[in-house]
Amino acid sequence: MLKTGHDVDRPLRVGLYARVSSEEQKQGQNILAQTDFGESYCATLNLVLVDSFIDEAVSGTVPLAQRPAGSNLLRAAHDGKIDTVVVYRLDRLARKLKVLLDTWEELDGLGVAIRSITEPLDTSTPVGRFVMQLMGSIAELERETILERTRDGRESIVRRGYWPGGVPPMGYRLEHDGVRSNGHGRAYLLENTEEAEVIRQIFKLYVTERMSVAHLASYLNGQGVQTSASRRRGVQSRWAPSRVNSILRNPIYKGTFNFYRRKNQHGRDPVLGEAPALVEVDTWEEAQRLLVSNLKASPRNMKRFYLLRGIIKCGLCGRTCVGQGRVGRNRSHYVCAGNRPENEPTRCPGVRVRAEVLEEMVWEDIKGFVRNPGRVLELLAERLKREREHVPDLDADIKALDGDLRDVQRRRQWLIDRGSRGLISDGEAEKGLTETQRELEVLEAKRRSIMGQIDVRGMEEAQLTHTEALLATLADRAEEADDQSKRAMVEALIRELVVSPGDNEGVKVRIAYRFGDPKRHIASPLSRR
Repeated sequence: MLKTGHDVDRPLRVGLYARVSSEEQKQGQNILAQTDFGESYCATLNLVLVDSFIDEAVSGTVPLAQRPAGSNLLRAAHDGKIDTVVVYRLDRLARKLKVLLDTWEELDGLGVAIRSITEPLDTSTPVGRFVMQLMGSIAELERETILERTRDGRESIVRRGYWPGGVPPMGYRLEHDGVRSNGHGRAYLLENTEEAEVIRQIFKLYVTERMSVAHLASYLNGQGVQTSASRRRGVQSRWAPSRVNSILRNPIYKGTFNFYRRKNQHGRDPVLGEAPALVEVDTWEEAQRLLVSNLKASPRNMKRFYLLRGIIKCGLCGRTCVGQGRVGRNRSHYVCAGNRPENEPTRCPGVRVRAEVLEEMVWEDIKGFVRNPGRVLELLAERLKREREHVPDLDADIKALDGDLRDVQRRRQWLIDRGSRGLISDGEAEKGLTETQRELEVLEAKRRSIMGQIDVRGMEEAQLTHTEALLATLADRAEEADDQSKRAMVEALIRELVVSPGDNEGVKVRIAYRFGDPKRHIASPLSRR
């Protein structure tokens, strides 16, 4: 049977949620269109709109509980005031897959479903839950597309000699070159004379006097030299070795800066901007040489992106497998977290599998799944068919109710005619009209409830059709997905990934997808090395 989460003898109680981010506001999007559509949607389907919950200038990546209106919506759900959350589009609820899944799981646990106005989505149905997961993946991918466009715009600003935004580094100030239509001007960097002298002093003491960063921090604090935070915001702030180190490493002080300060951030090519040089290039280069010569290798600098972090479970003890790499080696592994000395005496013998090999195998399997999901769609169709076998003939129920409504309307008309002609007393007419009015209200409420079930049935069929298109979209994007997009698809599609020791130093891997038959899995032997 379908999970309705409410008394079928009364209409669904709806909480309408609408959201727009600050970036979307700049692009001309607003809340009004979402709320207008939502109110019309509820009126058309005879849904009771309990309240509207509106978040403006709030990012879809923020957890619902941390949004002003979102937290009120969850409170209403916990208090049992609503049966369904209605949104204009799924990305209004969340643009990050984890936020979406967390929200859905919390609402689902309270018996509250999610409906999308512009997408065939109702999470009270099995097909709806499947579609919701797929749409969540696409919403996250679209978020990455928006961020990509934003980065394109900021790169263009940097290439034209302007500062991309944010607080300028110590030693600089912003100068605006005019006002645009939105009230903001382009800004470029100029030297802040007082702070620039501090920067030059830091480089001189480090390069010429060979003072360490720790001694430099102590010296600046002893001399009462203010940090940029102290100067600009009036807060108490002391020099720390890390702050000095950051200044010495920043290439902006030799006259150039990389818009992407971290190496290979977002996989984009370096975008170099220009700024007034505060030290000579030779001085900056010598500072880098000294920093490298004093640097000791640290395991924390050998990080890699673990695609399956937090997802793999050990087949022996059930604990999570964690990523592990070693300094000076190119190989990384997933190992059981239970295989640690502190877990004695219940220490797990553990499993160990090459990260690169396992990730490649899992990703290829996911691509195969979204390209050829035929069996999954068949399972969903079969499940829908089984549930239909337990659902009464709703069309026949509507036909019978319409007949009853006509009978009551005829009786009311009879009472009105007799009363107007004086053939029955006013008291008899009033009593009869009151009784028939109650009958009409009961019959109409039953009819609305059954029509709602019919709408859900039609929506399920549309969802099943829509699912194929969503999977095709994911299949297209999977070919060029970056690490974060791959991670989103892994979270959306994989229900369980278990690794167990195999024969001859091998490892067995079992993958179960969220939307397939729970008893089915893909097993593949891998080398532990």
